[in-house]
Amino acid sequence: MDSDPTKPAVAADREQTEAAAVRHLFRNQIQAMTSLVGLFGRKLPPGEGRDAFMDLRARFEAATFGPADDALPDQDGRFEIDLAEVARRVAGHLDPNFRHRLAIAGSLILADPKRASALAQILAELVVDLFRNGFADGRTGAAEIVISGAADGSLMMRAVQTAPADASPRRDRSDLGAAIADSLARSLGGSIARAADGPLSSEVTIPAERASR
Repeated sequence: MDSDPTKPAVAADREQTEAAAVRHLFRNQIQAMTSLVGLFGRKLPPGEGRDAFMDLRARFEAATFGPADDALPDQDGRFEIDLAEVARRVAGHLDPNFRHRLAIAGSLILADPKRASALAQILAELVVDLFRNGFADGRTGAAEIVISGAADGSLMMRAVQTAPADASPRRDRSDLGAAIADSLARSLGGSIARAADGPLSSEVTIPAERASR
């Protein structure tokens, strides 16, 4: 009988190394696609076609987001995740000239890679919604994005358009981005509430991980 007490730890370290290698490979492949999509999109004239490619680039950016390759998980397999950085990156793709003012606040949260990826993609859709629908009338606008995690692991993400005060955003629940965000939120046991009128406002509530399974 093999009684080597170090074997479980060695096996766990090997699994973590292999998982990090897979994440690194996936991230590199998607980032290459992101660059190609962005390059093609920038060559298009301003309009819906260009916007569609830049939105796709933003979605690829969110899909690659996760813990660093050398990050170590806690005892529950969770990593520290900075979702506010996702919002900043996506906004940078959609508004490279900083025409709109976006205030982003959020603390680090703990999540496993799968949950982190889903949360990042939901947040990306909130940002895309702000720029494509909230700021649709062409005027300079402003918005606030808040990401708040509770001690039990539950999470709230809120995106609120704050200017112009008389904004009349486009609202279409059949929009691809809304469908993606709603589906991902449901997969985590959560939901998205959207204001029916006035400036654009969306709030995502996600229960603690153990409660969403």
